[in-house]
Amino acid sequence: EIRSAQAKLSILKGQLLETAVKDALVEVGFDVEAQQRVVEGESGGTRPDVIAKNNTDHPIEVFGVTIQPGETICVECKCGGSAYMTNQLNNHIPNQLSGQEGIKVLLTTSDIKDTPSGLATSVCEKYGAKLVIPDVSISDVENAIKEVANE
Repeated sequence: EIRSAQAKLSILKGQLLETAVKDALVEVGFDVEAQQRVVEGESGGTRPDVIAKNNTDHPIEVFGVTIQPGETICVECKCGGSAYMTNQLNNHIPNQLSGQEGIKVLLTTSDIKDTPSGLATSVCEKYGAKLVIPDVSISDVENAIKEVANE
């Protein structure tokens, strides 16, 4: 039961971050794709967490980048501790970022700062992605979920 609950919590953490990103993009005027879709990365198919298009007639600035009218932003969301982040940076994120279209963003919990020095930056530079690190850790996300569960 404990392992099952931990697996569910792990899924919830990622979904919570994705939902927050989608809500933030809609709030500033983006059209966010409702369903994930498969795109081809350098080592196989992948599903970007968030794909959104600027269908307005003016540029929109979000996550420190400006998206022009008609342009797309893809955001890969990662919510986890430093060991998880290191594993993802070495094994999964490169394929995910290689398959993103338009403006590429990797948005992670602050735990990514505890991965080997320069790893996140070099992966993002290689694939032309912007690294966005809000001041939110995995423990912050877990505590928020626990508070809601206790209400």
